[in-house]
Amino acid sequence: MNIQILNGTGGYFKMNELGYKLIVDKQVKRRIDIINALLYSQKPIKIRNLAKICNASSKTISSELEKMNAILPKSSEICYKELEGVQLISENPFLISEFINEQLDGNPLYFVVESIFNNVKLTLEDYAFEMYISNSTMNNYLAILKKILKEDFALNLQTSPYIDIVGGETNIRFFFFQYFRHAHDNAAISPRDDQYAAVYNVILHADMQYDLHLNVDYYRLSQWAIIFEQRVRFGHFVTIDDSVLEKHIGTNSYKRLRDSFKESFKTNPILNDIPEKEFLYVYLTKLDGVIYEKGEAIYSKDYLPLLSTFETISNSFFQEKHLDLFKHGDLKLITQAFLANNMLLSDASILFQKANSPLKDYARKYYPQFLNSWISILDNQLKKVFPKAHFIEDIATNLTLICIGYLRLHELEHKNILFSLTGTPASLIYYKAMLLNIIPNGITPYFIFNKPLTDSLLDALDIDLCIYNYKLDIKLNKAECIRLSNVPTEAEWIQLLPKLLSL
Repeated sequence: MNIQILNGTGGYFKMNELGYKLIVDKQVKRRIDIINALLYSQKPIKIRNLAKICNASSKTISSELEKMNAILPKSSEICYKELEGVQLISENPFLISEFINEQLDGNPLYFVVESIFNNVKLTLEDYAFEMYISNSTMNNYLAILKKILKEDFALNLQTSPYIDIVGGETNIRFFFFQYFRHAHDNAAISPRDDQYAAVYNVILHADMQYDLHLNVDYYRLSQWAIIFEQRVRFGHFVTIDDSVLEKHIGTNSYKRLRDSFKESFKTNPILNDIPEKEFLYVYLTKLDGVIYEKGEAIYSKDYLPLLSTFETISNSFFQEKHLDLFKHGDLKLITQAFLANNMLLSDASILFQKANSPLKDYARKYYPQFLNSWISILDNQLKKVFPKAHFIEDIATNLTLICIGYLRLHELEHKNILFSLTGTPASLIYYKAMLLNIIPNGITPYFIFNKPLTDSLLDALDIDLCIYNYKLDIKLNKAECIRLSNVPTEAEWIQLLPKLLSL
């Protein structure tokens, strides 16, 4: 029997990797490290262990904890018990995220990135003056940005005559998209109504003329539109190999999108006269917004033959996982469409292959068997048909989540959960309501308030997971068990969700 003790907070805050790397203040990074460690631990952490995580002394950590307690939201507190360790207690975990965002205000490299995006041409000395820091300190900060650009985006940082990001334009746009979408909440930019409407009209008009309405995330594509329009506004155009343009320019879908774009933006002084390869960029980037759902249009009809390129790869996965090709035909099509679209996107930039770090962590933690199968198959076969495939684990992560999502929605193996709870008469019905709100499809819940919890009961109900909130005097062996606190908090209910999804 595997018993887990859930703390009263739950792993709520997970900062984006890019946003974290751009932080220059060591104290802010240390505070984020402490918050993350406490949130993701299911038991108190010794100060010496926090010190190792933060690469600091125990004295520094103790001092930092006192300072943090003074500025944390009132409903949150860092508690320390000498024999147990440090624990973060928060009745409202959402406020922890707000606390972190407050710590990020004024981060110098955020200011630099946003200035470059807005075409503000400042020198190192200008930035140092604006932020009241020395030139040498500013130079150290810029070295951090330069390293991130080089290692993660194949870009460089120009320092003369002014600070700018240089390199492949498609990679520059990818960097800005990742920054404004993920780096930190205060960086988020929302599309204007006309940008959102334009994206919708361009895609709808182009697709519906061909009796095909591609299933896309319009908000995501609208954020791409912000990046696209801003870069074009200041004369930053993409350079994509001529062979890529030749591959697409004669297709019906490309012609329709270009005509639809021209019609929608004929009065826009920025977008009414752009180079041909900008149309190509829009055409390819549209594929980054495809939602891979059963029964929806997930590929262009012009590239239906391309799907067969990945049939052997898809078949290998189905055989390894003993999935019926006939029964799961839609999933097979979805995996092939994803790989085909990803290959087309890679003609613009191989960075489109990358998955976000939290998603990679999630796949490793909850679905390692699916992930490892995809990695093995892609390692052996993908390069032969997709020479530009570079980020194999990232592609495997996306395929894993697509497969898991599909199977959960359509072919989920049924699971049974038993909730054995005790509390006040008023609280029990509340507990039940909370749990019914978070239980995923495909799971049958049983609520037992008036029977003892025994192995025979678990066996009779064929229980896969048992959740209870009181001390047991017997050892249970027939199901995995999770022990909640005596008076479970709302945060504990929410922390249960990843566990329920992993069943």
